[in-house]
Amino acid sequence: MIEIRNVTKTFNSGTVNEHKAIDNLSLTLNDGDFITVIGSNGAGKSTLLNIISGSISSDVGLILLNGTDVSNLSEHKRAPYFGRVFQDPMKGTATDMTVIENLALAKGRGRSRSLFRWSIRRKDKAYYEEQLKSLGLGLESRIHQKVGVLSGGQRQAITLLMATMAQKPSYNRIRKDYIKFNPSRRDEAKKEVTTALKQYFREYLDGRKEIKKQVSLEVKTLKAKRKDLKKDFKKSFKILKKDDSIEKELLKSEKNKYRLSKKEINASIGACKKSKKPKFKELYKTFDSKVREFDVTKPVLLLDEHTAALDPKTAAKVLEITDRIVKEQHLTTIMITHNMNDAIKYGNRLIMMSKGKIAVDISGEEKKKLTIPQLLDMFSNASGNDVLADSAIL
Repeated sequence: MIEIRNVTKTFNSGTVNEHKAIDNLSLTLNDGDFITVIGSNGAGKSTLLNIISGSISSDVGLILLNGTDVSNLSEHKRAPYFGRVFQDPMKGTATDMTVIENLALAKGRGRSRSLFRWSIRRKDKAYYEEQLKSLGLGLESRIHQKVGVLSGGQRQAITLLMATMAQKPSYNRIRKDYIKFNPSRRDEAKKEVTTALKQYFREYLDGRKEIKKQVSLEVKTLKAKRKDLKKDFKKSFKILKKDDSIEKELLKSEKNKYRLSKKEINASIGACKKSKKPKFKELYKTFDSKVREFDVTKPVLLLDEHTAALDPKTAAKVLEITDRIVKEQHLTTIMITHNMNDAIKYGNRLIMMSKGKIAVDISGEEKKKLTIPQLLDMFSNASGNDVLADSAIL
């Protein structure tokens, strides 16, 4: 949950160019809310996103994330909790880097840097290709091309993917965030998460020991079986060899039977040893999922007119991708748009801003039944002389 409480921002304060961009604005977004924001030029829409993301600071007021004040956190420290897509397709990607390098850069957002973390492994490449394929733009085949040669729509789609890319925070960050975002019971939360993580890790280590023990016992049993097989073969073969009535072909057949049985046992020993790896993997998966139950943060998606610079067909495609990603990942989202049709069509809540304040706030069934003329009337009644751009009505 994100809460904006009594936020005010004035530019050029005390001068003839003084402009109050945000005026004592309060807004609460519940987890999974998809809010579309519309309003006239200079209404404070982009300023609001800048304050939330930490690009600029407010004069007064608080920004609360899951009940914790993040108002004084710098932009880079808020980066793990907010994903942003700008109006300009050139802003969200590094032009001289390849598609895969841009995606790797986004995946490491909010984590400490090292040469190892910058390396792109085979499984990373497969993951990136899968993500790009979901966009339906054929970008998975252009993964090693520089982003600078792509169209604006393709770059914006990649930026959207980068902003929403599922990240796995480190266990240390999960622990710190769980304590940070439970301010009302900080000591209790610290004890709870620390005890649980220690217990899960102990269970994981004990599980590994048990798997090793089981595999070791099975291998030992198979080796003993192989030893007995060899002993029995030598004994029986010695007796057969002394018997002059036994044909050489029979002796050769007995040898082959022994070799085949020995080969089967050796194969079983090899398979038994190899079985440790998938068992360890499954055990770690269980451990990892338990720890991630304490992950209390998902990136809040901030979309600042991210389709405004695109042609209508590409804009529709990017909006379609946006809607799918938001729904699939259940992301809390704020999307600024100048198009009333899009504002009504997408999201579960609509806000109209005027002169730094919220003029209209509609959600649920009321939003679904809205028409553009009704929305214009609401805006006119709430905002007085403020005028919407023509593009908002088209």
